[in-house]
Amino acid sequence: MTHARRYFDEAVSNDASRAKHVITEIAKLYAIEQQIRDTPTMEERDICLKRIKEASPILEALQTWLQAEALKSLPIVRSGKPLPIPLNCGID
Repeated sequence: MTHARRYFDEAVSNDASRAKHVITEIAKLYAIEQQIRDTPTMEERDICLKRIKEASPILEALQTWLQAEALKSLPIVRSGKPLPIPLNCGID
């Protein structure tokens, strides 16, 4: 997720609203992972359930949003190359 976030951090100067939207959604995922790290007694099963319950809807919505935005345009980053949009977020 960190690697994907970097692309959107770079894209803020070219397309702030869309890049910030993705960064905000990634921050929500980071917050879920922080909650897991802050609860060292949480069992693996509970960790999986938390991710399914809280992170999966965020990832699914982000994937849908990214697919819709990809159809509109491919933002250009500082390098002049199209921004590689991660359409496969690991959701089947």
